[in-house]
Amino acid sequence: MSKELTMHGPVVVELKVHLMNPETEQRAVMTYAMPPGKYPSAQDIDERMKKLGREMNEHAPGFEPMDRREFMADILEERSGHRMHVACPPEFDKLGD
Repeated sequence: MSKELTMHGPVVVELKVHLMNPETEQRAVMTYAMPPGKYPSAQDIDERMKKLGREMNEHAPGFEPMDRREFMADILEERSGHRMHVACPPEFDKLGD
């Protein structure tokens, strides 16, 4: 049984998930390669994030995806070289659909 493959373009998309160990405050970035030649949909990314949740203990014991506040501090440090936290309302940590 053959399966037709669709190639959207000459691309390789990587999904980088920022993680933190709440006990040690150690940070990490886990990189997933999405299928080559394909533009990932929101559903593809959601499925990969669910798989990450199932594999977290095996590949990164003690780590969990960062909340939005920590993620923004990580991005600011990555882009500017300075780690800073910004004031955020409590609802900011609720991830959207």
